[in-house]
Amino acid sequence: MKKTYAAVATLATTMFLSQGAIAQDQSDQPKRSADTSSQADQSDSSARQAGARPGQSARAGKSQNMDQKFVECAATMDQFEIQAAKLAERQAQDDQIKQFARQIVQDHQQSSQALQQAAQQAGVHVSQQLKPVQQAMLQDLQQMQGEDFDRAWLYGNVAGHTIAVLKYRDAAKECQNEQLKQFAQQTLPKLQQHLQHAQELAQFETAQQAGATERASDRPGTDRSRSGTSDTPGRDTQNRRGAGTSDSGNKRRRKNKKKK
Repeated sequence: MKKTYAAVATLATTMFLSQGAIAQDQSDQPKRSADTSSQADQSDSSARQAGARPGQSARAGKSQNMDQKFVECAATMDQFEIQAAKLAERQAQDDQIKQFARQIVQDHQQSSQALQQAAQQAGVHVSQQLKPVQQAMLQDLQQMQGEDFDRAWLYGNVAGHTIAVLKYRDAAKECQNEQLKQFAQQTLPKLQQHLQHAQELAQFETAQQAGATERASDRPGTDRSRSGTSDTPGRDTQNRRGAGTSDSGNKRRRKNKKKK
């Protein structure tokens, strides 16, 4: 009971402090709005003085933020692929996977160096710290052995390089900084090669074909042996009707000949 009371008291205190913060925020909102408006006016005024249009500085800030996000994404991807590939060199069972892992390490180390140079020229900070999701994936791989590890690492490469190809494709078109855009354009073909190699080792095309065959077999009317009829509805019925009509016509003609 004492623990329950303490938890309730803590929750109540948190809610009280939150309400006080909200009230203070509401009371300061008109002041901040006025300050924000004043800052916007100053920004537009500075832009006019520099010969730029109003709002151009805001667009420049947005573009720089987009370049920063790409740099962060590319840097963490490189570090994750390097660490995971080094793990594959030690724990993989398949020699082809080990060889592919060594190539991954070499190529992503070069990519990481090229990214740092491009980011430095662009004035963008590079952070190589892995994200929590990537750290968790590495921990899971460390606990696997044999065929389980090979499949997990290989399938992870197919998924990871698919995302990387899409990210670099967009950056090659949308990055505002010319150095970063050129870096993305030059690195994209190598990532596409990694994706293709990972798909070949994972027999990705075979899995796609199997999935397509399974989806096709689930469609109604595709199993002819099960229905025992042709693809065109009512065709057998029409044939039987036509056959019956032909027989009755022959009988009538024979009767007419006898009468004559």
